[in-house]
Amino acid sequence: MADLRISGLDEAATQEEIAGAIAKLGECSINEVKVGSIRAQYNGTASTLAQCPITAAKRVTAAGRLQIGWSSALVVALDPTPMRCFRCMGTGHTRALCPSPVDRSGLCFRCSRPDHKRVDCKAETAFCS
Repeated sequence: MADLRISGLDEAATQEEIAGAIAKLGECSINEVKVGSIRAQYNGTASTLAQCPITAAKRVTAAGRLQIGWSSALVVALDPTPMRCFRCMGTGHTRALCPSPVDRSGLCFRCSRPDHKRVDCKAETAFCS
């Protein structure tokens, strides 16, 4: 599976329409396409992430744009995400094989404070800012 970012969507676009457009252009089954939640952007358009088979992703990104309803959305292939350990937050291994004595699994990914998750984070700035 390959990950795609689809941006420039209008507010009328649905996950089903996006999956259908990817399946049609990528010549794959609609059941093989997974579309994430559609998020509004600051410029009045929306974007989403999608997963599809690699051969379909190559066809869709080669076209560069995806016709969804009345809009022509930009499609960009994303680099594969590295393997991440959700215990120490390191890369290259998983929790089962974690060599670190430090357990950071209870910390927020955004501000590094305990007792809440990123989705509920109320910090004004991220930890690395």
